[in-house]
Amino acid sequence: MAKGMTRSVKLILAKMHQLNGEVLTVQELSRRLGASASTIKYIFSHGLAEGFEYVVVGRVAVVGRRGAVDQWLNSLLGMVERILLNVTRSCKSRCCSVSLARLIKLIENSPAVLVELLVELKRAGVPPLNTPPGTSFVRALLERRHSVIPLREDSGKPADYRVTVCRS
Repeated sequence: MAKGMTRSVKLILAKMHQLNGEVLTVQELSRRLGASASTIKYIFSHGLAEGFEYVVVGRVAVVGRRGAVDQWLNSLLGMVERILLNVTRSCKSRCCSVSLARLIKLIENSPAVLVELLVELKRAGVPPLNTPPGTSFVRALLERRHSVIPLREDSGKPADYRVTVCRS
């Protein structure tokens, strides 16, 4: 442990090592550890959490062991892509688009195929997808592999986003 670390920071780090590779949002981690989100951010901003990483996905910050976060995000992206492929299956052209709002409604109202995705998001503490932080999480997740273009209202703010999927 680094010199000058408070006992509470040492205790939080010890508890983090007991998470067994789970990936959680900062809010969920702070709830489980009984620490404030600002304390957790402090730990990461000062490089005290060796072997862990802090990644911001849209408006949601997630924490986990190094490598586990990327693996978790790719797993979630794979689940979202299955839905995306089902939505664009009837499209005849090479590249097809769907609105992000429609995709999120499909995720929330889908049968058992997506129960796994919703359970995993809830376990990790990701906000509901129909809220701005949840929507930004899905948008940022999709941006890892796909074109996500904002559709502007008259006010200039994004009203929705268009997700484009191209078959190879």
